[in-house]
Amino acid sequence: MRAAINSPAGRGFARGPAFPETPMNKGEFEMLLFAIARIHLNIDTLETRYSDRLDFHDCAVWCIRAALTAAYDAGVIEGRRNASK
Repeated sequence: MRAAINSPAGRGFARGPAFPETPMNKGEFEMLLFAIARIHLNIDTLETRYSDRLDFHDCAVWCIRAALTAAYDAGVIEGRRNASK
């Protein structure tokens, strides 16, 4: 399974040798989103809980930037990996 990492620059995407060279499936994609939200935005879940205090979060712009950068980097890596096949 792939995982977002918290590198010194606040961005990154890691794949270990045990990860197969197959496209990311929906479950892996969801786990990546959850990891980015948890690491960069301090959000425990992306599930709707039907409560304003649970579903709306205050996030600093630098945290949002780090989360967007991590998602972008993950997409670039996934695209390059799939293009090389």
